[in-house]
Amino acid sequence: MLLRIKEIYGKFRLKLITAATAIMGIIIIFNIYGTVTFNRISNDECIWLETKAGKDSVVFIFSNVKEGGVTWQAGIRDGDKLIAINGRSFSDDLEYQALINKMNEGDLAEYTILKKNQNETSKVKVEIKKLIIYSQFSLMLFAVILLFVSYITYLAKPEGLQQKLFFSSGLGIALLYVPNSIGNLSKPGFLAPVDPVFTILILIWLIIVSRLPFTIFHFFSVFPEPHAWTSAKNYKRILTGGWVAFFILNIFTSRPSFFYLSSEVEVKSLLFPLIFVFINAAFISGLFLLTITYVKNKDRAKRRPIFAILISFYIGIGGFIFSTVLVPIFGDVIYNSPEYYTPIILLVLLPIAFGYSIFRYNLLDVTVVLKSTLVYAAATLTLGVLYLASVYVLGQAVGGVVPIEYRTVISGMTFIFLALLFQPTKDKFQDLLTRKFFPVQFEIQQVILDFNQRLPQIVGFDTILDALEDIFKNRLQVNVCAILIAREGNRTETVRSCGADGKLSEDVFYHADNFASLIQQRYSAGEKPIIDQTTARLIFPNDNERLEGAGVYTILPLITNKKLIGFFLFGLSYTGKQFGGRDLELMITLANQTATSLENARLYEAEAEKVKMERDLELARKIQQGLLPAKIQSLGNLSVAGDMIPAMQVGGDYFDVIRVSDSKMFVVIGDVSGKGLSAALYMTKIQTLLQIACKADTTPAEILINLNNQLSRVLDRSSFVTMTVALFDSNKQTVRFARAGHTPLLIVDSEGARFEAPQGIGIGLDRGAIRFAELLHEVELPLMQNQILVFFSDGVSEALDDRGEMYEADRLSKIIRDSLLEPVEQVSQKVFESVRSFSGKAGQHDDITLVLVKPE
Repeated sequence: MLLRIKEIYGKFRLKLITAATAIMGIIIIFNIYGTVTFNRISNDECIWLETKAGKDSVVFIFSNVKEGGVTWQAGIRDGDKLIAINGRSFSDDLEYQALINKMNEGDLAEYTILKKNQNETSKVKVEIKKLIIYSQFSLMLFAVILLFVSYITYLAKPEGLQQKLFFSSGLGIALLYVPNSIGNLSKPGFLAPVDPVFTILILIWLIIVSRLPFTIFHFFSVFPEPHAWTSAKNYKRILTGGWVAFFILNIFTSRPSFFYLSSEVEVKSLLFPLIFVFINAAFISGLFLLTITYVKNKDRAKRRPIFAILISFYIGIGGFIFSTVLVPIFGDVIYNSPEYYTPIILLVLLPIAFGYSIFRYNLLDVTVVLKSTLVYAAATLTLGVLYLASVYVLGQAVGGVVPIEYRTVISGMTFIFLALLFQPTKDKFQDLLTRKFFPVQFEIQQVILDFNQRLPQIVGFDTILDALEDIFKNRLQVNVCAILIAREGNRTETVRSCGADGKLSEDVFYHADNFASLIQQRYSAGEKPIIDQTTARLIFPNDNERLEGAGVYTILPLITNKKLIGFFLFGLSYTGKQFGGRDLELMITLANQTATSLENARLYEAEAEKVKMERDLELARKIQQGLLPAKIQSLGNLSVAGDMIPAMQVGGDYFDVIRVSDSKMFVVIGDVSGKGLSAALYMTKIQTLLQIACKADTTPAEILINLNNQLSRVLDRSSFVTMTVALFDSNKQTVRFARAGHTPLLIVDSEGARFEAPQGIGIGLDRGAIRFAELLHEVELPLMQNQILVFFSDGVSEALDDRGEMYEADRLSKIIRDSLLEPVEQVSQKVFESVRSFSGKAGQHDDITLVLVKPE
């Protein structure tokens, strides 16, 4: 549900914000108008000071009675106590005020007062004056100017943190004056103070306004440049926690109590005194932060716009302090001398100075959007007038020529024709305006159009990168640019750069979680995924200073199908300003197209590389198969069969049958750790060494020791070889064999099956070779008729089915024992078929090698 709300808000965000700004602006302007025009109240030219008279009662004491005023003329002096007016007593001064306001000017109000411990009655002439409360007038004027300045700033860059905070501050200050306009909601027939709806409205207003001081402080902490501590992990959490705590505090410190509102007067007098205290504190803190930024910044160009804001800030604060602190102490009250309070209007200088600095120095990327809005609005209005004029002229012309019964049809057709003509004419006119008034934007548009046309013809990852570099460096003349490509481990590699003086040549690392969170927030809010200098501190925490030093102002992620391809890094355009507004939107479009193009190029090259690799592997497989015995011949009464099925195109298993005389042959089976091409290359070398080492007068142990000596020098530390070498002698009817860590020799006959496993370790495990020879044992066994000697790799016994169970040697023994009387070729086929059937959907995970020797 929350996600759906975010999607709807993102879709209509600008419309909603525009509507909210317009409503807030109208409300404040209405309040200003009311303050200046309608604020006519009674004025008895004195002050009633509320004083506790008991536990549950109050008394009002006259103070600052103006000499010669209507109250003075009635004989009332400072220190007298008000008991009643027109015979009615109240505990709230607003109710007294409301009573007098109902009287006509010139009427006499009967004041009952306590004077020297005696009750007296005095007639006070009612005077109705048009009183301007300058503090309210100034603050409302401050709010409306700030609201519209911040709104225009937000339109320039809706995704920017500074722009968001500035607009939120302006809108929040505007919201402060909503209760002035809806304070009459408690009138009978609409909403009563006890209504739940009234309570909910007040709570919503309070939730938003309670955040305002923290939003103002957050804005000044990142404006015009972020302070270092704003990038701390807990900074935003602290602000959010403060907001929640302040909201709760406001509820419990309201006057009168928020929980006991029972009358219209109480509702209208409801105050949250801490709100303005905290807002003032936030502005004072902002002044302090802005002063620090100004003092620390030695760049005169950057100090100039800050100076204008600071001067207006100090003047406004001075006027505020003078009117709210000094005048009440040393001057008269506002009812008697309102002119003393006029300096507070100097507060209006602050939003004016903000607007001046922002528009004059393009502080928040607002110049482009302001200029384009005015130009396009004027153009659209002009075309609209021409369109209506054309409709009118043609209508009059048609009316004079066409008979009356056909005029309606002809007029309708004319209207449709002009409507169809209006849109393309408007588009062409806008293109002309763009070329005339916005050459940078027009150039970017042409670059993107050109890139779109060239895109189908651009083939290859590097070719696309070269084209992009040419666009940024030569055609757009960006002073600093770079293209980063995402690699493993949150690392990006700079593949192209310009104007950075080598500062972007090294890899740039990004924070994956912060990046994912930012992208999700931007997409949920319907915003563009732009990384400015403020958010760059979170995305590139370790390299942000290097990026700033290189002059990078804007970073655009290259994303396609929710996959990060890389980043575009930009400095300033050739106008010397950051990309913003419509120009930035076009650059985002270019980034999106580039991400898709680069990903397609990468997939194409990966597929091409895959095809090439498969072709190379197929060639390697054929070479490896060529190294295995093509046809195994019998030796005397010994029948031999064998085969090897690799798990991949090429494998690390190996077997060979090497005949060295008319009565002797070697049977060799081996397994290199690992699989694939590297294992097969080792086996190719082993086959060559074995062909040289196997001689009639050489023993299996000697051959293995020789292999270990030679291979230990070339095998990498993570590789080793297991192997069994057996020498068959058909004259002696014996077999001598040694085993270097390979699977045991399985001997199957009519009586059963047994394993022969003489001691030995794998080749390459003992680099010194001495330990290898000491541990290697060789045995000699007699050969018997109707027995089968089985040489196999662990790919047979450790084959897995889809449940994770292993094939095991027992299954192998049973198949061979059941087939003792069959030719060894058929027995070999049965074993391979059995293993394949056992693995089923699990597939083959290791090379499978089998050699059978059967004395007849």
